[in-house]
Amino acid sequence: VDLRESIYSLVAARLAGEPLPPRAVAEVNRHAAGLPVALRLHADGATRTGTVAQGLAALARETVEIIGGDEAALLRECARPECAQVYLDRSRGHRREWCAMRTCGNRVKAAGYRARRHSGADA
Repeated sequence: VDLRESIYSLVAARLAGEPLPPRAVAEVNRHAAGLPVALRLHADGATRTGTVAQGLAALARETVEIIGGDEAALLRECARPECAQVYLDRSRGHRREWCAMRTCGNRVKAAGYRARRHSGADA
């Protein structure tokens, strides 16, 4: 829970263009210093195994790479008011609006369509 809240604080700070909260930075760094998840190559692919702490360490390291790297500029918050998802906008023009078109994008567009049809029926 502490790691999740720290990641949220760091992402929110990046989105707002604010300094990173020192307590959140320390929490993420503490987890990122942990042992990595073990990777094993098999004839049919790869597997990852490890403890919960190793899984959290992997998540924390990914957070460090995103927040501390060039991808931080790609962080976006979903434009649907009811959604709190954050995503990396890797679209060609960097103009993506929703976390996923199938869910949030479709809901926003459908609501807009219904509102236009309803207002047209009243006229």
